Amino acid sequence: MPTVAKPTRSDTAPPGALPATRWAFRILGGGDAGTLSCGFMTKGRGWDSRGARRPSLSAVLCLRGTALYDGRHAVGPGDLLLRFTGVAHDLEITSAPWHECWISLGEPVEALLLATGLIDHRVPVRRAAVDAVWLAELAAAITPLERAPEHDLPHHLVHLQGLLMTLLRHAPADGLDLERASRLLAEPEPSLAVVAQRCGLDYTRFRREFRRRTGVAPGAYRQRRLLERARRELLDRTRPVQEIAAGLGYANPFAFSAAFRRATGLSPRAWRQGR
Repeated sequence: MPTVAKPTRSDTAPPGALPATRWAFRILGGGDAGTLSCGFMTKGRGWDSRGARRPSLSAVLCLRGTALYDGRHAVGPGDLLLRFTGVAHDLEITSAPWHECWISLGEPVEALLLATGLIDHRVPVRRAAVDAVWLAELAAAITPLERAPEHDLPHHLVHLQGLLMTLLRHAPADGLDLERASRLLAEPEPSLAVVAQRCGLDYTRFRREFRRRTGVAPGAYRQRRLLERARRELLDRTRPVQEIAAGLGYANPFAFSAAFRRATGLSPRAWRQGR
């Protein structure tokens, strides 16, 4: 008869409606391939893992705090971190408290998700759109999983797999959250490389996916959005052009004037007078 690992959990007072730290861990069948785990956890600043290789797929959703994932992905609330089976991952928590929830399932589930294209080893971080209903359903799954008899564990496997697939469907398949990228690019800071990092992609992939989705490179998109903003701000005749240029991230009014002229055929002052 298959053996079942002793259920484990930890409890602390919940912040609001969600647990601060509470989880359940079970084994379906023998070995790590049958891992069933879900829960919530709050952690302090510092290293959560360094080069850790996990025996199962874990999908970790950040609810609060910031961290650096695998040394190059700046992550925060709403980011989904995928820890793949047998792959070394680092997580350094940079601001605390770090509050996360997760679902961890065995390697057979990971193989299925890879085959269907729902996960990609090249995209370990995604932007996930989840709501209070999904979070409440995950929280409600902890105690039943913890207390389930052995013969009922397959039901919980299916339920957690369904929750995970819902989470993945709400994260862009190509790893690019276009809405988030567009919002970041509408401001003069941060740099394009940091925007790519915050979107969970290296710059080359970020630039390729953004151009494929929008038809324009990220730098050109940012320039367009800033100049649209410049046109609006120039309507306020009380604001000096130099102040507007500085607010849009231009090194000096001459650089701003040159960019504005290329886009409109007029200098900022001439455009303002014409309006």
